[in-house]
Amino acid sequence: MGKPRKHWSKRASGVKPLNESGSLVSQAEFARRQEVSRPRVNQWIQAGMPHIDRKIDFRAASQWLADNVDRVDAIAQDSLNEARRRSENAKAHLLENQVARENRLLLPADEIEEEWSAIISAARNRLLLMATKLAPKMAGLSDVRACQRLIELEVRECLSSLASS
Repeated sequence: MGKPRKHWSKRASGVKPLNESGSLVSQAEFARRQEVSRPRVNQWIQAGMPHIDRKIDFRAASQWLADNVDRVDAIAQDSLNEARRRSENAKAHLLENQVARENRLLLPADEIEEEWSAIISAARNRLLLMATKLAPKMAGLSDVRACQRLIELEVRECLSSLASS
């Protein structure tokens, strides 16, 4: 057979090919040796740590960590801080809503819908009864202005009743 093939990591730029003296380990073994979790190793890989087909060249990866761990940790810390900020904002929003509900500044939609339905129904009934109420009064009137005044008074009374609801 010919010369052994040299493998390159697709993610790592500038990493020398793995040679016979390299120590290729699994991600789990690398995590154990570094005393970190597998998800942490995956974070490092996502950040550019050299790897080959789900295996890690221990020497190259260790050198990468020495060169980059502070930058990678800073990125991870920023993500953690952002998650904490979003969590605190959500908790504050929930607390604000709870206080508003307790002070009846924020009401359940079904209560509002029920109240509005009652108000609209009362206004509808008043408007439908207007003709029945005004017809006898207007039957004997021949003056247009007098008819107009009766209608305006009834409309204003209906609106006033609606406003006080």
